[in-house]
Amino acid sequence: MNFHLNESVLGGQFFLKNSWDDSNIQQLDCYTIFWNRGGEVRYSVDGQHFILPAHALVCLSPGQCVAFETQSAQPVVVQFNKEFYCIELHEREVSCNGLLFNGILMNPILTLSPADSLSFHSLLQVIVDEFQYQDNVQTEMLRLLLKRFIIKCTRIAKQQMTHQTAVEYMEVDIIRQFSALVDKHFRKYRQVADYAEMMHYSPKTLSNVFNKLGEKAPSERIQERVLLEAKRMLSVTEKPVKEIAYDLGYESAAHFSRFFKKHMGYSPSAFKVNRLQVAEKEK
Repeated sequence: MNFHLNESVLGGQFFLKNSWDDSNIQQLDCYTIFWNRGGEVRYSVDGQHFILPAHALVCLSPGQCVAFETQSAQPVVVQFNKEFYCIELHEREVSCNGLLFNGILMNPILTLSPADSLSFHSLLQVIVDEFQYQDNVQTEMLRLLLKRFIIKCTRIAKQQMTHQTAVEYMEVDIIRQFSALVDKHFRKYRQVADYAEMMHYSPKTLSNVFNKLGEKAPSERIQERVLLEAKRMLSVTEKPVKEIAYDLGYESAAHFSRFFKKHMGYSPSAFKVNRLQVAEKEK
């Protein structure tokens, strides 16, 4: 299974495949849903290592550096770019921005029940069937089916974070909105109060919601997002530390270096050297 739709006018890309290149780390340029239908799978995201259980999904965003060991995965990989389906533009339809994708929360692993797996398999077959058509409505049909796939993932993610009460669903949505805003504005805004104002809440309300759902404090999430981007840039670009500091919104490289060392225990330069040495050994 290896399907690819290229929407030539807008540059939209939609992929459906049952394989993954295990050879090296790759930086994603598409939103990606990796469905593990086989045994336990080891994978890494931005240098952190995880286990993806059997019968589970993980959602990944453009810019992330990922690797999977897929020998026993029997994977299904769904990928699309924003030109094919923009999750920000369709925010009210799918409510996944900041929850499944583009978030400061760790990439969610969605554990599928037998009923969920059966439902996803049925939907997968409909998508495969639609790829067989070559007519003027195929693209829109595939977009609608992708939307349905994303909505199903969003529902499972919210169910796993809450006990499915209406109030808790609203609280998950607050975290989702905060997460999406931080992902978009972290270079400019670093204070919880900035995001609280955007969302028309008080900083205390945001902190209480995060605490109730067992999440780290909002201030910690902002710091983690800055650190994540710093580590990505140090790992995959040739930019000097001074330029990275500027790109991240710091007035000076010294200020950025102090922040990085405080949270990581070593300087950005030391991190960059270490990553290069690791990369050389992996070749």
